[in-house]
Amino acid sequence: MMKNWILVNKTETECVINFEVLENDDFFNGHFPMHKVLPGVRSLAFIEEMIQKNFHSDHKIQIEKLTRVKFLAPLLPDMKCELKIEKKDIQLYKVSLHSSHQKILELSTNIRFF
Repeated sequence: MMKNWILVNKTETECVINFEVLENDDFFNGHFPMHKVLPGVRSLAFIEEMIQKNFHSDHKIQIEKLTRVKFLAPLLPDMKCELKIEKKDIQLYKVSLHSSHQKILELSTNIRFF
C-alpha cells in the first residue's frame, strides 16, 4: 500500500489525506509499461485502507458496494493528490480524489465489517 501519505485534517465525519503517487510503486510495472497509469483497483485499495485507518481502526473492513463511480483522469507517476473521505453513516462514505489541477475520481461506497 502507499506509504507516503499525510493526514491533513480529521473530524468524526471527514478526513483529508495528502499523498504522492510514487513512480516506483510496483503497480506501475504491469499496467501500460510505456505509459504508466496507476490502476483503478490500486486507488480503491488505498481508499479502503484509509477508511479503515481513519474511521474503523478497531475493525477489519471491506468495500462491499460502489456507486456513482467516476474515474475522470488518470493517476500518473509523481502526481501529488488530495483524498477527501466523508462519512455519511457507519457504512456509507463519499470519496473524492484531486490533483492540484483536476478531479481524478469520485465515488460513494458501502463497507462491511469482518
